[in-house]
Amino acid sequence: MQQLFIMPERVILSRRDFLKKSALAGGVLLIGTRSSDSTQEGPMTLSKAVGSDGLDLVQWEARNGPSRLMQLFWERFQPPPARRVELVQSYFASNPRPLVLERKVERIMTGHINEAFEEAGIYSKMLKTFKFIPPPKSIAISYKREIGVIGQMPLRFGITLAEIEALEDRVEKLLPGVSALVFDCNGWATFPPGVIRGLSRRHSYKTAAHEITHYLLGLTPVGLPHTLSFFGLPRNNQIATINETTANMMGQEIGQAIEDRYYREDQPIIKQMAYIEIPKAPTLDHDKVLKETAISVSWYLEQGLIDKAEMLMDKMRKELNAAGFPFRKLNQAYFAIYGIYADGPASIDPIGANLRKLREGLTMGEFFRIVSNITSSNELEKKLQKAAWHKEEVKNFPNGLQFLIYMNYNMRRGVVAQLARASHLH
Repeated sequence: MQQLFIMPERVILSRRDFLKKSALAGGVLLIGTRSSDSTQEGPMTLSKAVGSDGLDLVQWEARNGPSRLMQLFWERFQPPPARRVELVQSYFASNPRPLVLERKVERIMTGHINEAFEEAGIYSKMLKTFKFIPPPKSIAISYKREIGVIGQMPLRFGITLAEIEALEDRVEKLLPGVSALVFDCNGWATFPPGVIRGLSRRHSYKTAAHEITHYLLGLTPVGLPHTLSFFGLPRNNQIATINETTANMMGQEIGQAIEDRYYREDQPIIKQMAYIEIPKAPTLDHDKVLKETAISVSWYLEQGLIDKAEMLMDKMRKELNAAGFPFRKLNQAYFAIYGIYADGPASIDPIGANLRKLREGLTMGEFFRIVSNITSSNELEKKLQKAAWHKEEVKNFPNGLQFLIYMNYNMRRGVVAQLARASHLH
């Protein structure tokens, strides 16, 4: 993985842009929350079907948003760097985790994440912070006739298994032709972003960076449609896949960079030991089974054979359970929601591989800026082709001119025009 703390290029939002985006975000939140009121008249929607089992976003923002502003003051009075690391280590080494340290640890970790984003070339006046929360759950729905998320929303804390199953049945009855799934989350991209309490330190950093990436992408061309889809607007699953996969990639890199910088001595050392390897009985390949099932289910649905697709999913769920992989439900909504993470085992989407190719040879700041303006898989493929052509082409120019072309390429879309102009000047 590339070292994140030596990258000079920055993606900057001015204070004016920050205020405009913050105002727009607030308006989106209020409009979306009001439009999702389960008591309003009109056609049945996911938010109406979920009703009081949904998370009250207005209450969440009102209760937690203002306290996050304290991060601005906390940054001026943080303890010395070594002490900050000690506090984080103490918190994650304790069982149970001391709630008295939680707020302080959130702020320290936020500082580390902000530093990593800025050193990676992503600088923003937008407040980047997060909050530890109880285990969160969300509900997603997909049409039964095809795999694709058509609605998703967070649920209230503390919902029980019996309430979950009743909710899924209710949603499927009120919204005919859909499959519903309540699933566990590691976090929410609200403000402040929520991160599940109880994860390891490494996973907590990665999850927080993942959710903060969503927050930073929230009002960009790739992020705004994804954000608005949570408030009832039509969902574009290609945009959702690009958004979620990018957040996964950046969360992994930011989290690992923080571990390497601050907690290197804590990372486990694997000692080589002489031992006799005992052959193990073959087990089910979880990832392979999910991918093959997703491909078969998609084919059945394309042929209009919904019953056969659902019979196959139920059969594979039982086989996975018997092999020690617990699946409460395996339906269209499952493959829809986990399929948008194109770097995950349930995805058969080429977007993940294309994003990884695009990431090669770019700083994280460059990657973030390019991806934030991509709104379809076709556009992603075109960007990938242009990036590959550009990298090969600039090798023919002197170093100073390479730099000028490099900057023009990252600031404008007219790559061919820029190279032609540079060649003429040279």
